[in-house]
Amino acid sequence: MNKKRMLALLLAALMLVTLFAGCGGDTSTDTTTGDTSTGDSTGDTTSADGLVEFNIGLNQDLYAMNLGGADSGMEGIVFPLLYDYLIYRDADGNLVPRLWTSWEPSEDGLEWTITLREGVTFHNGEPFTSEAMKVTYEWFATDETLSIHPTWEKLQEVEIVDDLTCIFRFRELDALFLNNITKSGCFHMAYVEPKSFQELGVDAYFENPVGCGPYSFVSWDPGNELILERDPNYDYWDDSIKTNIDRYIISTISEDMTRVSSMRTGESDMIISIPYEQMETLQSTDGVKVEQIDGSTAYWIGIECGEGYVFNDPNLRQALSECLDRETIASSIYGLADPLHWLVPSYSTCYDEEAASQHYQYDLEHAKELVANSNYDGTPIRLIAVNSFAKMTELSQAMVSMLQSVGFAVDLQMIEHSALNETRGSGQYDIFISNAAFERDASYWIQIQVVNDRGHFEFDYPEIKDLISEANQTLDDDIREEMMREACLQCAEVYGPIQPLFTMQTTLATKENVSGYVLLPNVSTYLFDMVVE
Repeated sequence: MNKKRMLALLLAALMLVTLFAGCGGDTSTDTTTGDTSTGDSTGDTTSADGLVEFNIGLNQDLYAMNLGGADSGMEGIVFPLLYDYLIYRDADGNLVPRLWTSWEPSEDGLEWTITLREGVTFHNGEPFTSEAMKVTYEWFATDETLSIHPTWEKLQEVEIVDDLTCIFRFRELDALFLNNITKSGCFHMAYVEPKSFQELGVDAYFENPVGCGPYSFVSWDPGNELILERDPNYDYWDDSIKTNIDRYIISTISEDMTRVSSMRTGESDMIISIPYEQMETLQSTDGVKVEQIDGSTAYWIGIECGEGYVFNDPNLRQALSECLDRETIASSIYGLADPLHWLVPSYSTCYDEEAASQHYQYDLEHAKELVANSNYDGTPIRLIAVNSFAKMTELSQAMVSMLQSVGFAVDLQMIEHSALNETRGSGQYDIFISNAAFERDASYWIQIQVVNDRGHFEFDYPEIKDLISEANQTLDDDIREEMMREACLQCAEVYGPIQPLFTMQTTLATKENVSGYVLLPNVSTYLFDMVVE
């Protein structure tokens, strides 16, 4: 029996043992529904108080209500309902105005003049003016504790010209300005109501945040549900909006089988992320329709490369990459996934198909040789995994097995998502598993990871960082993308600080009587025009 076939069988056996033993956060939930019943998700969406209520089941929780730290990817689905977009990209990548009606750069690219839509108000009745832009983005630019801060650290100020005109002025050229404003995976396009924000302070303000979108905040129980209700004062200036939904209940249902069961029984009206084992089941459920497209959500591992750490040695980073059988992980654990052999997925303009065919390949015997010929002394590798990510128990245990197969000792630590930033920032890890819903232009993601050292990688390759920084000061998109591909190649040649694993297909299930939503490869789903018949 060949080694890959043997490993696939071992992984399958491992998943069965985990399931029946009831071990691990992802596999302990009751699975008696969803597999055997025919199911029927049809039913009335009207609540007891006569409102049209819509229930969404997400596969992971929002990271935070605080806009400066919201980065789970789920915010890009639900926050536009609360805030409305400034501008956004449609399914074809075109920029579409919402609360910004125009944006014009200066000749040197250091200034952008923005015109705001007239007559827009916040849910508390305050007008939406240039002051909201100034207070929000200068906060992002000056508060170094915010995870969003690296995105805006080049911003010098936002000058208020009048209520509906402002100028974003940068210390140095930021070629990714519009990309950052439209980036939906981490909700970067939002804003605060300046009067309440300044009176209450950050913490108190985000206990009851205020936006300009069609739905206002009711409550958020972290790990459980977010409730938004139709704002009676919202001015539907966009005549094309036809939504008839009065209340959204957005629940976190991280366990796959439970989420699927909620769709089949009608408890959920829409769910995000369908496990491949349940795809056919949902497709055969009365009243349910399933959407499936090539996705841009990539799972990857971050590596602590600093002096004194195991993976300071590039040969051991290469051994790490070569012991990971990405094909088996994608097919045997996730199913609706494709192995990834490049720093960013094929959806991104920074992707290099030819280079991807030659890098991050599986070579078990060579990996063993690299470990045997190194100075590795058996120190356990601290592998950090977020327990709320889909099938993280199975993935992390498979990776432990693969690492051990080439001679690494492994200390697996499962943590809450809220603890990930602190764990990374303190350097208390050797490798961690994460994911990202990539935008079309991945330049920003590469910048914050490699140059801004988002994961505390201590990746000491200044020539690579300089190349990335230079690229992100280049207004010509074609030149920037070519420079980024070269930077990715240089990262691949030294196997750090990030190694790709696989990309997930983007899936969604909803009731057949629902229309008007748009599913995008990066998981974001436009909901503001959704209608329930």
